[in-house]
Amino acid sequence: MFSHVLSTTFLALVASAVAVSATPSLSIKVTGEPTVAGVDKLIVKTTITNTADEILTLLNHPESPLNKLPANTFTITHATGITATFTGIKAKYVPAKAIAIGKDAVTALAPGQSIEVEHNRKSSDKLFHTVSEAYAFDKEGEYNIVSNNRFYFINAQKEAVPIYATSEAHTVTLTGKLAVRHPTQIKRATYSGCSLSRQNSLVSAVSGAQTYAADALSYLLSHTSSSTRFVTWNSSHRTLTIAHALTPVHMPTFTLTTMAKSTSAAPSGMLHLPAQTPRHSGTLIHESSHFIVNGGTEDYVYGQSDAKSLARSNPDKAVLNADNHEYFAENNPAQN
Repeated sequence: MFSHVLSTTFLALVASAVAVSATPSLSIKVTGEPTVAGVDKLIVKTTITNTADEILTLLNHPESPLNKLPANTFTITHATGITATFTGIKAKYVPAKAIAIGKDAVTALAPGQSIEVEHNRKSSDKLFHTVSEAYAFDKEGEYNIVSNNRFYFINAQKEAVPIYATSEAHTVTLTGKLAVRHPTQIKRATYSGCSLSRQNSLVSAVSGAQTYAADALSYLLSHTSSSTRFVTWNSSHRTLTIAHALTPVHMPTFTLTTMAKSTSAAPSGMLHLPAQTPRHSGTLIHESSHFIVNGGTEDYVYGQSDAKSLARSNPDKAVLNADNHEYFAENNPAQN
Protein backbone atom coordinates (compact mmCIF):
# COMPACT_ATOMS: atom_id res chain seq x y z
CA MET A 1 0.00 0.00 0.00
CA PHE A 2 2.76 2.43 1.01
CA SER A 3 4.73 1.47 -2.13
CA HIS A 4 1.65 2.12 -4.28
CA VAL A 5 1.21 5.58 -2.73
CA LEU A 6 4.88 6.40 -3.38
CA SER A 7 4.59 5.25 -6.99
CA THR A 8 1.45 7.30 -7.55
CA THR A 9 3.05 10.37 -5.98
CA PHE A 10 6.20 9.92 -8.05
CA LEU A 11 4.21 9.65 -11.29
CA ALA A 12 2.22 12.76 -10.39
CA LEU A 13 5.43 14.68 -9.76
CA VAL A 14 6.91 13.51 -13.06
CA ALA A 15 3.77 14.55 -14.93
CA SER A 16 3.86 17.93 -13.21
CA ALA A 17 7.54 18.41 -14.10
CA VAL A 18 6.88 17.52 -17.73
CA ALA A 19 4.01 20.01 -17.87
CA VAL A 20 6.21 22.74 -16.39
CA SER A 21 9.11 22.00 -18.74
CA ALA A 22 6.76 22.17 -21.72
CA THR A 23 5.60 25.70 -20.90
CA PRO A 24 6.36 27.95 -23.89
CA SER A 25 8.84 30.72 -23.12
CA LEU A 26 10.84 33.32 -25.03
CA SER A 27 13.40 36.02 -24.43
CA ILE A 28 14.03 39.13 -26.50
CA LYS A 29 17.00 41.48 -26.53
CA VAL A 30 17.33 44.82 -28.33
CA THR A 31 20.83 45.86 -29.46
CA GLY A 32 22.38 48.63 -31.54
CA GLU A 33 25.02 51.33 -31.59
CA PRO A 34 25.41 53.22 -28.27
CA THR A 35 25.58 56.60 -30.08
CA VAL A 36 23.89 57.61 -33.33
CA ALA A 37 24.35 60.90 -35.22
CA GLY A 38 21.01 61.44 -36.97
CA VAL A 39 17.78 59.52 -36.54
CA ASP A 40 17.98 58.31 -40.15
CA LYS A 41 20.95 56.19 -39.05
CA LEU A 42 19.17 54.65 -36.08
CA ILE A 43 19.15 50.88 -36.59
CA VAL A 44 18.33 48.34 -33.91
CA LYS A 45 18.38 44.58 -33.90
CA THR A 46 16.15 42.26 -31.94
CA THR A 47 17.25 38.79 -30.92
CA ILE A 48 14.42 36.41 -30.09
CA THR A 49 15.36 33.16 -28.34
CA ASN A 50 13.23 30.11 -27.66
CA THR A 51 13.95 29.35 -24.01
CA ALA A 52 11.47 26.48 -23.86
CA ASP A 53 12.03 22.75 -24.31
CA GLU A 54 9.85 22.45 -27.39
CA ILE A 55 9.64 23.92 -30.88
CA LEU A 56 7.68 27.17 -30.99
CA THR A 57 5.94 28.32 -34.16
CA LEU A 58 5.40 32.06 -33.90
CA LEU A 59 3.21 34.33 -36.01
CA ASN A 60 5.02 37.17 -37.76
CA HIS A 61 2.55 39.66 -36.34
CA PRO A 62 2.98 43.22 -37.71
CA GLU A 63 3.73 44.60 -34.23
CA SER A 64 6.01 41.73 -33.35
CA PRO A 65 9.80 42.25 -33.52
CA LEU A 66 9.80 39.34 -35.98
CA ASN A 67 8.37 41.78 -38.54
CA LYS A 68 10.34 44.53 -40.27
CA LEU A 69 7.38 46.78 -41.02
CA PRO A 70 7.47 50.28 -39.45
CA ALA A 71 4.73 49.33 -37.00
CA ASN A 72 4.39 50.03 -33.28
CA THR A 73 6.99 47.45 -32.28
CA PHE A 74 8.89 49.46 -29.68
CA THR A 75 8.39 51.80 -26.74
CA ILE A 76 11.04 54.51 -27.01
CA THR A 77 11.50 56.82 -24.03
CA HIS A 78 13.79 59.82 -23.58
CA ALA A 79 15.77 60.16 -20.35
CA THR A 80 13.36 62.95 -19.33
CA GLY A 81 10.45 60.50 -19.52
CA ILE A 82 9.03 61.77 -22.83
CA THR A 83 7.94 58.94 -25.13
CA ALA A 84 8.66 59.12 -28.86
CA THR A 85 5.38 59.53 -30.77
CA PHE A 86 4.35 56.62 -32.96
CA THR A 87 3.85 57.76 -36.57
CA GLY A 88 4.12 54.44 -38.43
CA ILE A 89 1.66 51.99 -39.90
CA LYS A 90 -1.29 50.15 -38.41
CA ALA A 91 -2.15 46.80 -39.93
CA LYS A 92 -5.31 44.77 -40.22
CA TYR A 93 -4.06 41.34 -39.25
CA VAL A 94 -6.20 38.24 -38.77
CA PRO A 95 -4.26 35.44 -37.00
CA ALA A 96 -6.51 32.67 -38.35
CA LYS A 97 -5.75 33.72 -41.92
CA ALA A 98 -2.03 33.94 -41.16
CA ILE A 99 -2.12 30.41 -39.71
CA ALA A 100 -3.83 29.18 -42.87
CA ILE A 101 -1.09 30.75 -45.02
CA GLY A 102 1.49 28.61 -43.24
CA LYS A 103 5.27 28.88 -43.36
CA ASP A 104 5.45 32.24 -45.11
CA ALA A 105 3.60 33.87 -42.20
CA VAL A 106 5.36 32.20 -39.28
CA THR A 107 8.78 31.69 -37.71
CA ALA A 108 9.64 28.32 -36.16
CA LEU A 109 12.28 28.19 -33.43
CA ALA A 110 13.76 24.99 -32.02
CA PRO A 111 14.58 24.80 -28.29
CA GLY A 112 17.48 27.17 -27.60
CA GLN A 113 17.41 28.61 -31.14
CA SER A 114 17.64 32.36 -31.71
CA ILE A 115 16.75 34.59 -34.63
CA GLU A 116 18.15 38.08 -35.16
CA VAL A 117 16.07 40.69 -36.96
CA GLU A 118 17.58 43.97 -38.13
CA HIS A 119 14.86 46.59 -38.25
CA ASN A 120 15.23 48.09 -41.66
CA ARG A 121 13.66 47.26 -44.98
CA LYS A 122 14.70 47.63 -48.60
CA SER A 123 12.37 49.12 -51.19
CA SER A 124 13.83 49.16 -54.71
CA ASP A 125 17.37 50.41 -54.16
CA LYS A 126 16.67 52.36 -51.00
CA LEU A 127 17.12 51.15 -47.44
CA PHE A 128 14.53 52.34 -44.92
CA HIS A 129 15.26 52.27 -41.19
CA THR A 130 11.93 51.30 -39.73
CA VAL A 131 12.52 52.87 -36.30
CA SER A 132 12.97 56.34 -37.78
CA GLU A 133 9.99 55.73 -40.10
CA ALA A 134 7.73 54.70 -37.26
CA TYR A 135 8.55 57.21 -34.50
CA ALA A 136 8.96 60.98 -34.08
CA PHE A 137 11.82 62.12 -31.85
CA ASP A 138 11.45 65.51 -30.17
CA LYS A 139 14.93 66.09 -28.77
CA GLU A 140 18.50 64.89 -28.67
CA GLY A 141 19.75 62.82 -25.77
CA GLU A 142 19.52 59.35 -24.31
CA TYR A 143 16.69 57.04 -25.34
CA ASN A 144 15.65 53.69 -23.91
CA ILE A 145 14.28 51.30 -26.55
CA VAL A 146 12.08 48.44 -25.32
CA SER A 147 10.62 45.88 -27.71
CA ASN A 148 7.02 44.77 -27.70
CA ASN A 149 7.29 41.45 -25.87
CA ARG A 150 3.95 39.94 -26.85
CA PHE A 151 4.15 37.12 -29.38
CA TYR A 152 1.63 34.55 -30.60
CA PHE A 153 2.51 30.88 -30.87
CA ILE A 154 0.42 28.29 -32.66
CA ASN A 155 -0.76 25.52 -30.37
CA ALA A 156 -1.74 21.94 -31.25
CA GLN A 157 -5.29 23.08 -32.01
CA LYS A 158 -3.95 25.56 -34.63
CA GLU A 159 -4.91 28.50 -32.46
CA ALA A 160 -2.92 31.68 -31.86
CA VAL A 161 -2.02 31.89 -28.18
CA PRO A 162 -0.33 34.97 -26.67
CA ILE A 163 3.02 34.56 -24.96
CA TYR A 164 5.10 37.25 -23.24
CA ALA A 165 8.87 37.19 -23.55
CA THR A 166 11.36 38.34 -20.96
CA SER A 167 12.85 41.53 -22.35
CA GLU A 168 16.19 43.36 -22.36
CA ALA A 169 16.18 46.97 -23.57
CA HIS A 170 18.77 49.02 -25.47
CA THR A 171 19.98 52.51 -24.60
CA VAL A 172 21.18 54.89 -27.32
CA THR A 173 22.31 58.50 -27.34
CA LEU A 174 20.80 60.35 -30.31
CA THR A 175 22.35 63.54 -31.68
CA GLY A 176 21.88 65.67 -34.78
CA LYS A 177 18.99 65.15 -37.18
CA LEU A 178 15.74 64.24 -35.44
CA ALA A 179 13.30 63.75 -38.31
CA VAL A 180 13.03 61.98 -41.65
CA ARG A 181 11.02 63.34 -44.52
CA HIS A 182 7.60 61.78 -45.06
CA PRO A 183 5.42 62.08 -48.18
CA THR A 184 3.11 65.07 -48.36
CA GLN A 185 -0.52 64.13 -47.78
CA ILE A 186 -2.74 64.18 -50.83
CA LYS A 187 -6.49 64.32 -51.42
CA ARG A 188 -6.89 61.81 -54.21
CA ALA A 189 -5.97 58.16 -54.60
CA THR A 190 -2.64 57.47 -56.31
CA TYR A 191 -0.95 54.14 -57.00
CA SER A 192 2.59 52.82 -56.70
CA GLY A 193 3.82 49.40 -57.82
CA CYS A 194 0.37 48.50 -59.18
CA SER A 195 -0.32 46.89 -62.54
CA LEU A 196 -3.13 48.37 -64.62
CA SER A 197 -5.49 45.53 -63.71
CA ARG A 198 -4.71 46.01 -60.02
CA GLN A 199 -5.28 49.73 -60.36
CA ASN A 200 -8.67 49.06 -61.93
CA SER A 201 -9.59 46.75 -59.04
CA LEU A 202 -8.52 49.37 -56.52
CA VAL A 203 -10.44 52.11 -58.33
CA SER A 204 -13.55 49.96 -57.98
CA ALA A 205 -12.78 49.28 -54.31
CA VAL A 206 -12.25 52.99 -53.64
CA SER A 207 -15.58 53.78 -55.27
CA GLY A 208 -17.26 51.13 -53.13
CA ALA A 209 -15.60 52.48 -49.97
CA GLN A 210 -16.79 55.99 -50.77
CA THR A 211 -20.32 54.67 -51.27
CA TYR A 212 -20.15 52.81 -47.94
CA ALA A 213 -18.93 55.96 -46.20
CA ALA A 214 -21.56 58.22 -47.76
CA ASP A 215 -24.40 55.78 -46.97
CA ALA A 216 -23.18 55.28 -43.40
CA LEU A 217 -22.87 59.02 -42.84
CA SER A 218 -26.38 59.57 -44.21
CA TYR A 219 -27.64 56.85 -41.86
CA LEU A 220 -25.96 58.49 -38.88
CA LEU A 221 -27.53 61.83 -39.59
CA SER A 222 -31.03 60.37 -39.90
CA HIS A 223 -31.06 57.84 -37.05
CA THR A 224 -30.61 57.91 -33.30
CA SER A 225 -28.24 55.94 -31.11
CA SER A 226 -31.05 53.50 -30.23
CA SER A 227 -31.09 51.92 -33.70
CA THR A 228 -30.10 48.25 -33.94
CA ARG A 229 -27.30 48.93 -36.39
CA PHE A 230 -25.78 51.63 -34.22
CA VAL A 231 -26.02 49.69 -30.96
CA THR A 232 -24.53 46.54 -32.53
CA TRP A 233 -21.25 48.23 -33.45
CA ASN A 234 -21.00 51.21 -31.10
CA SER A 235 -23.40 50.69 -28.18
CA SER A 236 -23.47 54.36 -27.18
CA HIS A 237 -23.91 57.58 -29.13
CA ARG A 238 -20.63 58.87 -30.57
CA THR A 239 -22.03 60.27 -33.81
CA LEU A 240 -19.50 63.06 -34.27
CA THR A 241 -16.51 60.72 -33.92
CA ILE A 242 -17.95 58.13 -36.29
CA ALA A 243 -19.10 60.70 -38.82
CA HIS A 244 -15.60 62.20 -38.84
CA ALA A 245 -14.05 58.81 -39.57
CA LEU A 246 -16.56 58.07 -42.32
CA THR A 247 -16.01 61.33 -44.19
CA PRO A 248 -13.45 60.36 -46.87
CA VAL A 249 -11.67 63.71 -47.13
CA HIS A 250 -8.25 62.25 -47.84
CA MET A 251 -7.80 59.32 -50.19
CA PRO A 252 -4.61 57.29 -49.82
CA THR A 253 -1.61 56.34 -51.87
CA PHE A 254 -1.80 52.62 -52.64
CA THR A 255 1.39 50.56 -52.67
CA LEU A 256 1.20 46.91 -53.72
CA THR A 257 3.88 44.85 -52.05
CA THR A 258 4.81 41.23 -51.39
CA MET A 259 6.49 42.15 -48.09
CA ALA A 260 3.61 41.34 -45.79
CA LYS A 261 0.55 39.15 -45.47
CA SER A 262 -1.49 41.96 -43.97
CA THR A 263 -2.95 45.25 -45.12
CA SER A 264 -1.53 48.29 -43.38
CA ALA A 265 -2.06 52.03 -43.20
CA ALA A 266 0.25 54.87 -42.23
CA PRO A 267 -1.23 57.93 -40.50
CA SER A 268 0.40 60.05 -43.24
CA GLY A 269 -2.04 58.59 -45.79
CA MET A 270 -0.47 55.56 -47.46
CA LEU A 271 -1.91 52.06 -47.73
CA HIS A 272 0.42 49.08 -48.16
CA LEU A 273 -1.43 46.14 -49.72
CA PRO A 274 -0.25 42.57 -50.32
CA ALA A 275 -0.24 41.83 -54.04
CA GLN A 276 -3.00 39.25 -53.57
CA THR A 277 -5.33 41.65 -51.74
CA PRO A 278 -8.90 41.12 -53.03
CA ARG A 279 -11.15 43.97 -54.13
CA HIS A 280 -12.54 44.80 -50.73
CA SER A 281 -14.09 48.19 -50.07
CA GLY A 282 -14.63 47.38 -46.41
CA THR A 283 -10.90 46.88 -45.91
CA LEU A 284 -10.33 50.37 -47.30
CA ILE A 285 -12.85 51.78 -44.80
CA HIS A 286 -10.93 50.01 -42.03
CA GLU A 287 -7.51 51.21 -43.10
CA SER A 288 -8.55 54.73 -44.04
CA SER A 289 -10.09 55.17 -40.60
CA HIS A 290 -6.56 54.84 -39.20
CA PHE A 291 -5.53 58.08 -40.91
CA ILE A 292 -5.47 60.88 -38.38
CA VAL A 293 -7.57 63.12 -40.68
CA ASN A 294 -10.24 60.37 -40.80
CA GLY A 295 -10.42 59.61 -37.10
CA GLY A 296 -7.13 57.97 -36.10
CA THR A 297 -8.67 54.65 -35.06
CA GLU A 298 -6.86 51.78 -33.36
CA ASP A 299 -6.94 47.98 -33.73
CA TYR A 300 -8.23 46.86 -30.36
CA VAL A 301 -10.01 43.74 -31.70
CA TYR A 302 -10.58 42.03 -35.04
CA GLY A 303 -13.61 40.18 -36.39
CA GLN A 304 -17.35 40.69 -36.15
CA SER A 305 -17.82 38.67 -32.97
CA ASP A 306 -15.13 40.51 -30.99
CA ALA A 307 -16.20 43.87 -32.43
CA LYS A 308 -19.78 43.28 -31.20
CA SER A 309 -18.49 42.25 -27.76
CA LEU A 310 -16.32 45.37 -27.57
CA ALA A 311 -19.33 47.57 -28.37
CA ARG A 312 -21.17 46.07 -25.40
CA SER A 313 -18.30 45.97 -22.92
CA ASN A 314 -16.34 49.10 -23.81
CA PRO A 315 -18.13 51.54 -26.15
CA ASP A 316 -15.38 54.15 -25.72
CA LYS A 317 -12.93 51.73 -27.33
CA ALA A 318 -15.45 50.45 -29.86
CA VAL A 319 -15.91 53.90 -31.33
CA LEU A 320 -12.15 54.03 -31.93
CA ASN A 321 -11.80 50.47 -33.22
CA ALA A 322 -11.26 50.24 -36.99
CA ASP A 323 -13.20 46.99 -37.48
CA ASN A 324 -16.27 48.50 -35.80
CA HIS A 325 -16.19 51.32 -38.36
CA GLU A 326 -15.78 48.83 -41.19
CA TYR A 327 -18.67 46.62 -40.13
CA PHE A 328 -20.93 49.59 -39.36
CA ALA A 329 -20.29 50.95 -42.87
CA GLU A 330 -20.66 47.58 -44.65
CA ASN A 331 -23.87 46.75 -42.75
CA ASN A 332 -23.69 43.08 -43.69
CA PRO A 333 -25.93 41.40 -42.66
CA ALA A 334 -28.21 44.40 -43.09
CA GLN A 335 -29.66 46.06 -39.97
CA ASN A 336 -32.02 49.00 -39.53
